[in-house]
Amino acid sequence: MTDATQYPAINAMLTEWVEGLRRLLGKNIVGLYLSGSLACGDFVPQSSDIDLQAVVRSPLTQDELRSVEQLHRAIERRCPQWANRIECSYVPLQLMLELRPPQDRDRGGDSALGMPRRQLPMNGSSIITFCLGMGLRLKGLPSTS
Repeated sequence: MTDATQYPAINAMLTEWVEGLRRLLGKNIVGLYLSGSLACGDFVPQSSDIDLQAVVRSPLTQDELRSVEQLHRAIERRCPQWANRIECSYVPLQLMLELRPPQDRDRGGDSALGMPRRQLPMNGSSIITFCLGMGLRLKGLPSTS
């Protein structure tokens, strides 16, 4: 993976995340994306978080979810400066195809989507940023696809 940011430590963490997910999820990955302040150019190393999205073909199984959580913990152990500052959403492709701005969606709540909370978007703004094509592609289809 080429350097996605101007920060070598973040690029190393992103490479570890991408390679780990390739190993764990393989063909279930549609695309891996960096969004938020790093993608938009207003990142502050001392206070900003790192927003990541993984678009997957199908919701993660319990085994996949456990493996991904282990990967996240391993990354945070190796990169303690980012512990509790990495926000990652694992979003099924079908949800992305149906995604509309929050005010237009059914107000049924997370459980109405029938997926564990950890597989849902962490917040609306990161997904809207992604949908507007402002995310940086780490692997997979361009964010405007």
